[in-house]
Amino acid sequence: MEKAEKSVKKRFYLALFLTIYFIVGIPLLVVGATRLSQGGGYVFMLVLGIIGAVVGFYGMPVAWVMYGNARTELALVSAVRNEHLYTVQELSARLASNEKQTSANLDNCIRKGYLTGYLRKGDRLYLNEKRIESIAEGVRKIISLPDPIGIIESGEIRPNGLR
Repeated sequence: MEKAEKSVKKRFYLALFLTIYFIVGIPLLVVGATRLSQGGGYVFMLVLGIIGAVVGFYGMPVAWVMYGNARTELALVSAVRNEHLYTVQELSARLASNEKQTSANLDNCIRKGYLTGYLRKGDRLYLNEKRIESIAEGVRKIISLPDPIGIIESGEIRPNGLR
């Protein structure tokens, strides 16, 4: 899930940067164009304004769509990890999207490594062998711990006599 969260952050910052670059690019373009005859740094302002306006105009919508897709993938990963939803039907109902789109998003999440430890068979997710072995190892470690029942590690007697 950490990988998906990082992807959402990166895409948000990219979209925000392109939005700001677009907003700043327009005044730079206007000021640079109106004072072009004065020379100096106005040519540079004009060039930066053109680049900002063009890159922002075309890149900003794409970046915000990429951010939205990353948020959808994060919601899917969260539904699998935290809410234990393992079928495409359950995930579609949770995410309020159609099953075909959810299935494609699920494949993307597995391919990108957001859902490690899972295999997809048909419309269902299963734990892979490595994940099952990891869980079994954790259970073995817990079993090997000493039984804490009846052991008092610390304590004190309160002024009213309670322990």
